Amino acid sequence: MKKIRICILSTNRADYGLLYYLLRQLEINKTYESHLIVTGQHLKKKYGLTVNYIKRDKLKIAKTIDILSSENTNHNIIKSMAKLQIELSKFYQENKTDLIIILGDRYEIMPAAISAMIHKIPIAHIGGGDVTKGAYDDTIRDCLSRMSSIDFVTNNEAKKKLIKLGKNKKLIFNVGSPGLEYIKNSHLLSKDKLATELNIKFSERVFLITIHPATLEIVAVKDYFNSLISAIKKYRVDTDFIFTSPNSDSDSDELIKLIERYVKREKNTYLYKSLGQINYISMLKISDLIIGNSSSGLYEAPSLSTPTVNIGSRQKGRLKAKSVFDCMPTSQSISNAISKALKYGKKKTKNPYYAGNTSELILKQINKIKDFKRLAYQK
Repeated sequence: MKKIRICILSTNRADYGLLYYLLRQLEINKTYESHLIVTGQHLKKKYGLTVNYIKRDKLKIAKTIDILSSENTNHNIIKSMAKLQIELSKFYQENKTDLIIILGDRYEIMPAAISAMIHKIPIAHIGGGDVTKGAYDDTIRDCLSRMSSIDFVTNNEAKKKLIKLGKNKKLIFNVGSPGLEYIKNSHLLSKDKLATELNIKFSERVFLITIHPATLEIVAVKDYFNSLISAIKKYRVDTDFIFTSPNSDSDSDELIKLIERYVKREKNTYLYKSLGQINYISMLKISDLIIGNSSSGLYEAPSLSTPTVNIGSRQKGRLKAKSVFDCMPTSQSISNAISKALKYGKKKTKNPYYAGNTSELILKQINKIKDFKRLAYQK
């Protein structure tokens, strides 16, 4: 029996953690021949060389494609996308790919989808239908949804949106967020074990700070960052601040420099290029709150009973749990949101993105596909 050739793209530490269990399921299922393409931030020391996490997990890598330039200017990002599109086109053709699975809304995903569409390869998109008005990821996500043949959404509101876009509701499936499956099946580290792993002596409180450039935000990166620093200064005495590096978007180089300068001059303040998925989720669990504009504050944090201070417009419009406190990128607004989050505390919260074993739900639907070529024409 001919195996179904499925290609999956991973561009950074975040999507790898989300895709991990699906990748595992595909490797052990004899029906499929999975091809994992590794690119983007994974291959750069600047972002923690996270391809090593994939190698450590002993997942097979079909191809690595190095695309990022030394500086994340708008022009260099476009050059990276062009290079990836050409290299993926070659790969699809040489390996006779039957289906490509893509996740999310990163700019690196766009060339993967365009190449697949031109080669008449059906696309399964995870995470379509969400809304993030403060980043161009929002437009990219909608474009990916238009190009995809089958949609695996994370919530029912997203499904409704795709139906309004004209998508076939019979090919839209709510499978929840893949990150919640990772939380459910992983053995997370305790605070003591995490302290040993990272060589940190934790203070009374821990703030996890994960911020990325909001690519459509009017406020300058420097002003955004200074407002955040001003808001957290009153907690410096008894709080550890754990920063993680931002994504490789426009203005990320400036943001990284600002964080590095701050970490060098302040006590109990740390910056990690990449904590790794287990350490990051464990840190998210033991933290008193997460501050920033990362989707992890909306997707994963509620399932870990960790409140979120969500700054600015990057996640504007996205479905949120009660433990998420929105604020403007100003010192006073951030400070008020921190107070509300700390008052809310570490309590069990209903997560609107939970659906169960996401990877099993995805493969259940893929297993039903009889004709992949015909699926490519179903929009």
